[in-house]
Amino acid sequence: MTGPDEQSHEERDKRRRQLDAIDRLAAIEPLPVPESLSEWNREYSRMALLKILELGDRQIEAGQVEPASDVFQRLRKRHRTD
Repeated sequence: MTGPDEQSHEERDKRRRQLDAIDRLAAIEPLPVPESLSEWNREYSRMALLKILELGDRQIEAGQVEPASDVFQRLRKRHRTD
């Protein structure tokens, strides 16, 4: 059997966990709710494209790219030898 001090300690811990969960939820930025599935698909595609463009920008800044002419030349050589 738990005494009054133990029970109040458990209740305080439970309440603290509840408040922590509420704080975490409040910190999340609300997302717009799409009106239809087609609107959701458009928004999802738009976000995917923006991520791809951002990745490309990072690769350019890091020097992880090469001229397209070099890539095409390498592919042509590979295709001829196959």
